[in-house]
Amino acid sequence: MKNIPSKLVKAKDVIIKWFLIGCNLLLSLFILNLFSGSFLELHTRTSSEKEDGNSKLFIIKQNQSLQDVAARLEEAGLIPSKKNFLQWIIRMNLDRTIQTGRFHIKKDFSLWKIIKKLCNHASSMEKITFPEGLNLRQTFNLLEEYGLDKSKLLLLSRDKAFIESLNIEVSSLEGFLFPDTYFIYYGEDEKKVLKMMVKRFHEIIGSLNIASSVCYQSHGLYTGIILASIIEKEAAYPPDRPHVSSVFWNRLNQNWRLDADTTVHYILNQWQRPLTRQDLKVDSPYNTRRYKGLPPTPICNPGRVSIQAAFFPDKSKDMFFICSGDEVGSSIFSRTHSEHNQIKKKLKKEGKL
Repeated sequence: MKNIPSKLVKAKDVIIKWFLIGCNLLLSLFILNLFSGSFLELHTRTSSEKEDGNSKLFIIKQNQSLQDVAARLEEAGLIPSKKNFLQWIIRMNLDRTIQTGRFHIKKDFSLWKIIKKLCNHASSMEKITFPEGLNLRQTFNLLEEYGLDKSKLLLLSRDKAFIESLNIEVSSLEGFLFPDTYFIYYGEDEKKVLKMMVKRFHEIIGSLNIASSVCYQSHGLYTGIILASIIEKEAAYPPDRPHVSSVFWNRLNQNWRLDADTTVHYILNQWQRPLTRQDLKVDSPYNTRRYKGLPPTPICNPGRVSIQAAFFPDKSKDMFFICSGDEVGSSIFSRTHSEHNQIKKKLKKEGKL
């Protein structure tokens, strides 16, 4: 066999070497193209529209499937493809971390930004503030806006076993859902929210040291909370509330009717319009215009100032009060019915009544 010239062997080796380099280069380019395409798909804007700062509100409810979420994102025009969204969220092992809540998603968000936002636990936190003086139905109407079931809340608020688990002995949670600012998740568990609000109530009661109150020692917690709820609705000007409390305690001690119109508003579930004479005749134990003593339950959830006023009233002999008609809603107090009528006459003359 003839020997192959060394030059030919070297040339062959060079050809093989460059062939292999070429193959590697082509493979690298293919992988790079594949990766860059996926990378761009994940990180480029999901909408072709120019960024205008606008965003869409997107809601994920409890027990909503990932497939449904993806479909709704596509329908809303927030992602170009349901399939791509599902592929990426599963590929990144984030499919089980998606959160319940309300999310503001901008049209220029990339697919990655959308996935990150929906899986970010903090994104679904909601700040909710309950004004002082809301009753149960008004409180639950507000919670319904945050994805909670109003009918379930109403049932729980009268559930004997649930209420006992909260360390209170009452027939309803009216008066015990403390008005404050809370942070909850959209669609939060109803029991958890009610427990949170009652826990805050207990904290406020503890901080006020009402056990040292003569009113508490002689009448108990529930009586004080019922009265606090009436004070909350009757006295618009907070500094007046201890004085208003003294008027109500004086009337109770003298076996007078409280004559608190707000208890009638509560029966009628009508807070906007003035009461008519017919309204004041409604036959109900809540109607303190007809019946002596306190109504059966609180008429709202009172705040700290009203609770404190109920258990620590001013010392006075006043039996009447009326709104002065000033900007802050302060009250004018009097001891006798004659004085009270003179004040009413004066206010009417001034156009304040």
